[in-house]
Amino acid sequence: MPSKKALNSARAKLNEARFFLALMDRVETERTPITNGQTFEQEYTYYLSACLNGCYSAVVCLEDGGKLLKGAARAFKNERPEFYLREFGLRSRSVHYGPVRPGTPRYIPPQPGAVNFNFSVPQASAPQQQGRADFSLYGTFYFDDEKDFDRTATVRDICSRHIGEIAAFIDQCEKDASEPPQPASN
Repeated sequence: MPSKKALNSARAKLNEARFFLALMDRVETERTPITNGQTFEQEYTYYLSACLNGCYSAVVCLEDGGKLLKGAARAFKNERPEFYLREFGLRSRSVHYGPVRPGTPRYIPPQPGAVNFNFSVPQASAPQQQGRADFSLYGTFYFDDEKDFDRTATVRDICSRHIGEIAAFIDQCEKDASEPPQPASN
């Protein structure tokens, strides 16, 4: 039976990843660093590393939840080598070999007949003037040299999707743990 502690720890680490994703959003949107002495691009790289590490830690927490969770967590990581492959995955590189730097912010036009809308909700910051809409176009971060990712997907979208995958995985682990085992049929 999987450990409730492992499931709770995994959720806490996933919330940590969401926290750093929100900081990534803020820095990317406002184009201003939160701390002194860094460019917004440097800060974005630091928050990306922390977000990736929170994702990894969430999955690793499940490995401590019993034999079934350990196998499932390892399979989850193995199915996502672009994030977790030793020496080559984003998380592995960002923690052990140096920062993973997204490409220079740029705008990639949508495919013909398609429109790109960013429906993410950035964290509240300075109040906007009432009655004014800001339609300024600014670039977003992409992975320029990552062959494992869609070059039209933003770093934010890639991380957000991965966080969603981990959340669904944790929910599935909890559901599987609550279902009584089925008797073997002969």
